Amino acid sequence: MSDKKNLNTVYLKRIHRHNYFYLGWSDTSSMHIERYESISAVLTNGKVLMIGGANNRGILNSTELHDPLSGTWTIVNSMNDIRFLQAVSVLLDRIVLVTGGEDACVGPLNTSELYDPSTNMWTTDSTQSDKPLKITRYNQFKFR
Repeated sequence: MSDKKNLNTVYLKRIHRHNYFYLGWSDTSSMHIERYESISAVLTNGKVLMIGGANNRGILNSTELHDPLSGTWTIVNSMNDIRFLQAVSVLLDRIVLVTGGEDACVGPLNTSELYDPSTNMWTTDSTQSDKPLKITRYNQFKFR
């Protein structure tokens, strides 16, 4: 299940998926970049976007897209900023909003980024320059 261990931290590259019909787990292909403290979002097309995190090389801005039908991972455009322990929401217009998190130099972040799956582009939230998050946030999770 894990591919590397470093100072008691396990970096995962391998993913297992759950089949609700058979109520069991099956292997799928490995991600290209091992990571921990990343977060994922299920897009409206059923694909899964794995966002940021960290590994033994540092904090990541990389993202990967998993297609559950083919079982493959594809590297997509990276976020503008490195971050881990961030929060994510898929908005009604299918845009992915990533907020907060932490970066090794700055600490907790009060910034956000938007990902458009139709263009594979990340942009900084245009409202953040004059209205950043009032409180820096990290390790925030959204529950349904």
